Amino acid sequence: MTDRVMVLCIASKHFDFVSLRIDEEFREIENKVQRSPYRDLVELIPRSVDTNSQLATQLLRHRPHILHISAHGYPAEVIPLADSNGETILVSAREFATFIKSFKDNIRIVFFNVCSSKACAEAVAEEIDFVIGLDGSIEDVAAIDLSSAFYQALAFGRPVKEAFENG
Repeated sequence: MTDRVMVLCIASKHFDFVSLRIDEEFREIENKVQRSPYRDLVELIPRSVDTNSQLATQLLRHRPHILHISAHGYPAEVIPLADSNGETILVSAREFATFIKSFKDNIRIVFFNVCSSKACAEAVAEEIDFVIGLDGSIEDVAAIDLSSAFYQALAFGRPVKEAFENG
């Protein structure tokens, strides 16, 4: 690893479900990255985003190499976001892939730390080099362990596939 890697960590707390431990997840990722030899080459940018517009703004502003999304998932092929009025909207896997396609000049990895995100990951994989999604549900502690171990392995210079397997 010789080039700086920007990781935009997107969280959505908008939804009225059981609260996710997103702050803890981002803190654990940061702690593990900081213990690695390439810590200065990995920049984590945590942001709270609820709408497509907010997400687009963050992607344009930071031009990340990795987009990490932590949110509640739905058992359908959708990503929950909000419209400009704060009302929940369900963005289909195909719509989300089309949206992400316009940022593929920078984004190399999309990590959906979102339950039941397999369909979204498969749709985005048609546009982005590496995509991680979850097939079914995952407990918060396991999700935190998966993501922090993944980023730690990347910060130790491991390839993406190996970093995922490490998680």
